[in-house]
Parts: sequence; structure tokens; C-alpha cells
Amino acid sequence: MSEREIRQLVADGTLRSVKADEETARVELGTARQHVASAELLADSDPNAAFQLGYDAARKAIAAHMRAHGYRPGSGQGAHAKTGRYAAAMLGGPSLEPHIDAFDDLRTLRNQSEYDALLLDESDVLDALDHVRAIVDAVGHDLE
Repeated sequence: MSEREIRQLVADGTLRSVKADEETARVELGTARQHVASAELLADSDPNAAFQLGYDAARKAIAAHMRAHGYRPGSGQGAHAKTGRYAAAMLGGPSLEPHIDAFDDLRTLRNQSEYDALLLDESDVLDALDHVRAIVDAVGHDLE
């Protein structure tokens, strides 16, 4: 964790400080876990929906971590990218770093599937879920 990086993200408006809310953070984390389970069920039959759920699971888990620590994305566009910047600053360690680094790639694929009609397949979902599970598990470990 780098508090210095977080202070800089707040100073430049990427993040804003809010009152920490651990109860709501736990609810968000529960939703993220349910999304992972649902994505696993849909990976073969509806890969794009499964990928969306998986991506949202990672995003919601990071948002839960943010909420528990008193942060939200700053105003304006790019809330998902801002969420990723928070994750890079606050979540980490050598074993989690590749998964946090993959979050931005998952965001790009999610956008392509949503806005450019990119068709994903089961292998895309399964690869994504490896990263998603690691992020959700790390947040769960930190918040519980």
C-alpha cells in the first residue's frame, strides 16, 4: 500500500475522500462474490454476459475496498479507470500485482464487448476469472 500514492490521487481529483462505510463495503463484496459464481455458470453458454459479471465482480470488490477505507472515484468520466488506479496503489504485493495489472486489460475487453460488439469465448472468461478471483479474494481477506 502506498498512502503517498493515494494522497496524490486525492490531490489530483482521481479519488475523493468520503466517510468509510465498512458495512456497505461488505455488502458490495458479497455481490462481487455472487457475480463470480454466476460468471462461472454462464462461461460456456453466454461468455459475454459471464465476462461482464466477472469484470463487475473485480470492480465491485475494489470499490468495496475503497468504500471501507473512505474513498470513491472522483467526479467526471473514467470511474472504472480511477478504480483501477486505486487498486494499483492500495492492493498489491508480488502475488497480487499481475492480477491488478490485468484489471485494466479486463476493462478494455469489457468496453470492446459492450461498445464494439466483440464476441468473447469461454476461454476469455476463464482467463479473466483467474484474475477476478484473486482480486475478490484479496479484498475479502483485507476486509474480513
